[in-house]
Amino acid sequence: MANSREACDNRIYLLTSKVMYLFITNIWFLVTVSPFIIYFFISGENLSIPILTFLGISIGPALSTMFSVMGRLMKDKQEVATRDYFHFYKINFAQGIFISAIINIVLMISYIDIGYFFSINMKIISYVFIALAIFMGAISLYIYPILARINAKTIDLFIISIKLVFKKFYITLTNISLIIIGVAIVNFTSISLIATLFGASAVCYLILRMEDSILSDVEVALKEKYSS
Repeated sequence: MANSREACDNRIYLLTSKVMYLFITNIWFLVTVSPFIIYFFISGENLSIPILTFLGISIGPALSTMFSVMGRLMKDKQEVATRDYFHFYKINFAQGIFISAIINIVLMISYIDIGYFFSINMKIISYVFIALAIFMGAISLYIYPILARINAKTIDLFIISIKLVFKKFYITLTNISLIIIGVAIVNFTSISLIATLFGASAVCYLILRMEDSILSDVEVALKEKYSS
């Protein structure tokens, strides 16, 4: 009886510690992307796309860090949430900023061109840039998890991510659907506070679950490439 109670208490403790880990890392994620969030909500009609693009670069290292710490959580290797977060933030910062800058610039160009070609009634070209923007978003769903797990050259990260978008198209669609469903739930229900406190960490955790075997294969392939 005592052993059963201890096992139950241990499970409750592990569950509670994981929930707190999700919560704390999510808070630090919000802090590290706060310039982007604050500007987006306070700028109103004066919102500048170039400024938003520049501030959005902070999302790169923050996202890759979230995938890093969620990877530790998946393997039950989590330690102190704050220490883990900033440990990986320092590791991922430079490359995360660079990758995010490339993606954000392409998204900014796409956004501007979508509006321009719609305004001159060239909708077909606008659809091309809409597709490009979606494609860059799909790349992001692979490139940041790979960066979080593997030390690789930026060009290799992009090449592998582009291939995975098509090769693992069902995973790509599932991840995009997961994000769309999450946003819809927040917009049409009253759980926005919970989403704010746990949303980013929960979504990153689920994406890692979906991509776990893919990332393992990529890790092996890159290690073989760099060791040869």
